[in-house]
Formats: sequence, structure tokens, C-alpha cells
Amino acid sequence: MIYPANFEEKIGFDRIREQVTALCSTPSAKAKLAEEGFSTSADEIERRLSLMNEMRSLLMLERDFPDGDYPDPAPLVAKIRVEGSYLLAAEADQLRKALVTVGAIAEFILGRGGARYPRLWELSRRVTLFPEIVRAIDAILHGEVKDSASPELQQVRRAIREREGQAAKRLQQVLQRAKQAGIVDADAVLSVRDGRPVIPVAAANKRKLQGFIHDESATGRTFYVEPVEVVEINNELKELEYAERREVVKVLSAFTESIRPDAEVIADAGDYLSSVDMIRAKARWALANDAGKPILSTDDRLELRTARHPLLQQTLRAQGRE
Repeated sequence: MIYPANFEEKIGFDRIREQVTALCSTPSAKAKLAEEGFSTSADEIERRLSLMNEMRSLLMLERDFPDGDYPDPAPLVAKIRVEGSYLLAAEADQLRKALVTVGAIAEFILGRGGARYPRLWELSRRVTLFPEIVRAIDAILHGEVKDSASPELQQVRRAIREREGQAAKRLQQVLQRAKQAGIVDADAVLSVRDGRPVIPVAAANKRKLQGFIHDESATGRTFYVEPVEVVEINNELKELEYAERREVVKVLSAFTESIRPDAEVIADAGDYLSSVDMIRAKARWALANDAGKPILSTDDRLELRTARHPLLQQTLRAQGRE
């Protein structure tokens, strides 16, 4: 056991932990670091130090290592597990980024062989990769759900584009006639209110342009009218947009349902990513503070050579002192 219970705070190590935590990309890595307490097991201490030291060497020597911000798939996995739930397009894209990142990290480490980074290699060799899920996401997403994600969605979006073209053409015709009749200003342009295209009309002429008034300016001098000629088209557009939304939900629900059986394995991949993120944070801290791996004593001796307290060193360094 560690004595006293607040030993970490007594020696200022809680502040070191805070600094390392700040270097983690993901909430899962921060949580994992918070759970990792002091150990009295020589094997466990050696394992942790070796993982950090290998990562420290890797960050110093390997330029191609995936070293950006890591996405955190944990909230996505929690959602996938719930029957009837589905990932939104942005969430599916985030899952793709996480799985691609896991694959890139694992393949990089495994590609270096077990001799160079044995502990990281051992950590990485059991990771399951998911190229088929990445391909499935690519098949339905490109920023948003693709038209080609389903025949029904493709048909609905084609109809939407046709109606939008008809509405725009009809509106321009009405606007030109209104300008010629002097009902609206010569420099008037189309606007949008409540998602509906409208024409700005002076208050005095608002009854001269047949249609529905959707809004008025703050001064009350301008009214925004949806011409009656396009009301029916816009109503059809609204119905088509509802149909599009239903089809998008259907596509995303089917995708989420297809990967639900893999939720636990995806969670394992996410756990690997948070472990790498935590180890990388330790290594980054070590590099920033000129820290190396200590030699573990096997005979209860403690030797400190040119020892320095990292918090004191940080304070003095900021003052330009040794």
C-alpha cells in the first residue's frame, strides 16, 4: 500500500499528473490517467515506464507517426450499443476518423517490428482493425449522407432539385413583373424568411403583390411576401424535405444496426486509442521536461544523481535560471 494516502499531493505529483492530463487528446485518455495510481509492483512499474520510454523514442525518431489530435469513439460506442438508436452523419464521420486513426497507429507500430518498440508492439498486435466499416461509411457519407446511399434518397433529392429550380424560375418571373409594375424597388432582390423564399415589398404596396406575408422589417417599412404563384411548389418542397430527412434517418439507422454486433470490439479499439493517447501524453511531458527512464532498483537502494524537482525546474526555467 502507499502511505500516507495523500502521498501524491504531499510530493506535488498531483500537479505533474495535471500537466500530463492536459497533454491528452481524448476524455477517455484523461479518465484512464486519473485511474492510474502509484504501484508497488516492479513488473507493473517496468511496464509503464517502458511503454512511455518507447513512445518517447518514437516521437523523437519517427516523423511519420500519426501524432495529431485523436478522436474519442467512447461516446459513439455508447450510442451504438442502444437498440433503436442511430449515429448522426457527423458521428459516423467521427467514428470513421477514430477507426482510421487506430489502424494507422497500429500498422505503424507493427510495421516497425517487435524489436524496436517491444512493449508498444505487444500492445498493438491484438488490436482489431475495421476496414470494412470504414468502407461502409465511405459508401454512404461524404460530409453528409450521399445521394447514392439509397435509391429512394437519390430520387427524393432529384425531385427537390427540380422543384427548387422551378421555384427559383417562377420567383424571378414574379420579381421582374413586380419591378416593371413599380410594386417593388428596381434593385430589390430575393430573400428568405422562415425557410421560404420571399420578395421585399414596400409597406404601401404589400397588398398589390398577391401572396403570404412572412415577416416585416424592424422599421415596418418593408414586408416580405411569398408570391402565391410559388406557394404550392414550396409546400411540395417542404414535404420532399421531410421525406429526405426520413430517408437519411433510415440509411443511418441501417448502418448503425449493421455495426451494433461489433460494438464491443470497437470499444476495445477505442480503449487501445485512449491507451496510446495516455502513453503519448506521458512521453510528451518527458520530452518537454528532459526526463528519461530511471533504472529500477532490485535491492532497495535509492540513488539520485543530478536530481531535480520538475516543478521547481519549470519555475526557474520561466525565470531564465538554472
